[in-house]
Amino acid sequence: MGFSLSSFFEMKALPLSAITFFVSIGFASLLSFISPYTASKGLETGGKFFFIMYAIFTLISRPLTGKLFDRKGDNIVMVPSFVLFAAGLCLLGFSDSNIAVLASGALIGMGFGTFMSCSQAIVIKLSPADSIGKANSTFFIFMDLGVGLGPLLLGKVIPLLQFSGMYELLAVVMLMCLVSYHFLHGRYVSAHQKNQLALQQHLNN
Repeated sequence: MGFSLSSFFEMKALPLSAITFFVSIGFASLLSFISPYTASKGLETGGKFFFIMYAIFTLISRPLTGKLFDRKGDNIVMVPSFVLFAAGLCLLGFSDSNIAVLASGALIGMGFGTFMSCSQAIVIKLSPADSIGKANSTFFIFMDLGVGLGPLLLGKVIPLLQFSGMYELLAVVMLMCLVSYHFLHGRYVSAHQKNQLALQQHLNN
């Protein structure tokens, strides 16, 4: 049997998994650099409690976004997740107080936390029933690559832009991921939902 990409990756999962790679680089920046960044600005308290704030708002938001995801479809939660993550990174880059650092943790918890759970659900939904395991594997391979390679790649950026500039750049990257999401998945979901609504209205008439 010859080698093929589809032997190792679920092809329908690749577009969103590729986006997940770049989103995970954004999260890797927090895992690796939040402590030295906040210490460099004298905001150690904010850095110490950043991930607690992140966890609280992830825990609060996921049940709500899960219900919206089930009832209203993918875009209603995915689009805000990119925006919130970008806003959190941008706020973090401009932070000059512990309150701002904690607020960025809250925004990122709602943004990245929502993205991870809902994007995985979309990947599973798009994949054939007999390829769910391979779809999950594809998704987590790209996520792990982003988390693993992120610090290495960002380490080349920090000397040029400093920590603040790195987070501001990553905020732009998250917005670019939103644009990519729209063209690779979101617009097709919107078209499908419009067709479903038109069909329902036709049946009601």
